[in-house]
Amino acid sequence: MPAAGPSDLALHRLAGWFAIALRLGGAILFTVVGLLAAPARVPAWWLGLLLAALCLWSAVFTWRVRRSGLTTVVVLADAGVISVLALAQQHLVPAVMIKDSTTWMLPLACTSVYIMQIALRLPVSLPGAAVVTVAYGLGSGHPADAWFLIVETMVAAGLVAVIRGGARQADAIVAAGLETERRIRAEEARR
Repeated sequence: MPAAGPSDLALHRLAGWFAIALRLGGAILFTVVGLLAAPARVPAWWLGLLLAALCLWSAVFTWRVRRSGLTTVVVLADAGVISVLALAQQHLVPAVMIKDSTTWMLPLACTSVYIMQIALRLPVSLPGAAVVTVAYGLGSGHPADAWFLIVETMVAAGLVAVIRGGARQADAIVAAGLETERRIRAEEARR
């Protein structure tokens, strides 16, 4: 995402650190929870493979964001990885947890939605969030269970729009103040 001004640049840098914390923290937490809550019918190799993929992706995500920033490609790849995991949730999470909407997949999908909203503009972030939402709904076996992700997307997108709007206003006010100061100095120098 190209930064429009100093505030956008600062917000984008902060968003990168926030995204790293969400992805890495989530990978650690959800790996532990996934191991503890795994249904007995799930083969250990399958669970291990998917949780290792989550951890490996989180490490790659962190490396890429620290190296190049929170790029559109990395954010959309993150949504893809999380969507694949969400699609497999019936094979990772006990059915009773899915039925009660207490699965660890929901907060994992939420982190992807948050990252998209803070990193991307609405024309890209909303369709990306829709993909994660549909994957979660299909993976749970109850598409209506994805309603929470729709609400999360709307709230996060709204908050980010307000923050970005405020940042643009602050940049405009500072720029106007600097321009006024420059004109005053130029007028003083002319006298």
